[in-house]
Amino acid sequence: MERPLVIVAALALVAAVIGFVFVPRPRAPIFGPGGFEVPAGFTKESESAEENYVIVTYSGRDNLERAIQLFSEALRRENWTPIGTARVLSFTGTCFERGGLIALVSGNVEGGRVHVSVVVGPKQVEQEPPEENVPQQENEQPPEIHSLSFVVFLENQNIRRVDVYARNLNTQNIVLRMDALNENGARISYILDWGLQAGWTRFENENWRTFENVGISFDEFWVYYSMLVGYAASFARTYPGQQISYSADNIRVTFSDISINPALPDSLFQPI
Repeated sequence: MERPLVIVAALALVAAVIGFVFVPRPRAPIFGPGGFEVPAGFTKESESAEENYVIVTYSGRDNLERAIQLFSEALRRENWTPIGTARVLSFTGTCFERGGLIALVSGNVEGGRVHVSVVVGPKQVEQEPPEENVPQQENEQPPEIHSLSFVVFLENQNIRRVDVYARNLNTQNIVLRMDALNENGARISYILDWGLQAGWTRFENENWRTFENVGISFDEFWVYYSMLVGYAASFARTYPGQQISYSADNIRVTFSDISINPALPDSLFQPI
């Protein structure tokens, strides 16, 4: 199925606009979020998502200091730049950045084994809101976000518009739906289900195909689109009801029509 793959390649350019670059993963037995090869001797223990961050924990029999060093070196080999010590969610450790993402390496020893957690997700971006934007007052309590819908526009790109829908946010059953339009008006759709760790795509009104069947990486799409959802949620809280635009590499990106907690039907997230 060639046409979806062509548009997938174009979406890689969209990702670069907001600071994320698709990096082909090495053909290794185990690989981590962000495209790094997991050091030998470590196995994946758990994987979860929280507040738009992907958290993967590995375990092995190395000592903790050396384990942190090995994982840090693996990230550096994939062009992640160390930026010091940081805290993300409940994790504290060595932090790296690459484009619009951060990766944090944290570890502990339990039961005679070393456990290393790698947390990957969005970092705050610099946006250029319209002059009339007035940030929400600090004493106003923003609503808890369970679902979200928004539109991303791109100027002078093959992919002109992406409609994004997200449901069950901040749970283990997050589902995403994206409908992308190219410059010719052709539509390609994607569904990503975190609970099932599965994705589907279709071109126009053709049958849905699994990511596996068309050679698309679920992990890479998940990190990219969950990052978009995180940006949209942040913009909605800070500048409610307004469009937010910013430019990168001479490409202008606009977030529009951000809706908090819309009623999204089940059928929107079902590949039928």
